[in-house]
Amino acid sequence: MKNLTTINDLKQQFSIENFVKKTVNQFNKDAFGLIDEVIDVPTFDVQNVLELLIVEVQKILKRLSETSHLQQFIYKVDLNEKKWIYFTAFQNYEVLAEEVIIREAQKVYLRELFK
Repeated sequence: MKNLTTINDLKQQFSIENFVKKTVNQFNKDAFGLIDEVIDVPTFDVQNVLELLIVEVQKILKRLSETSHLQQFIYKVDLNEKKWIYFTAFQNYEVLAEEVIIREAQKVYLRELFK
């Protein structure tokens, strides 16, 4: 397994249904208390599960931004500061959603690795 640093690395891991579930659960855990909604695990479809998740995460990130909780969420996710600075400069929610999912997946992967 690679370091899960790119979207292509993540696509390989997202072919495993249990990994997808754990990543979604990690996202929901980090968002708990900041927003009232959660992401449901998409019906598993290897072809586009990651794309569906990116769209859902984008929606939640935008809502978090509207309620001024986005920065707090990013802190809980522990996103790299350079990636946050890039987002603040360009306001690209799709890229931010990808980075958040990658980071959440890294947490799941490391937890499984050291279990």
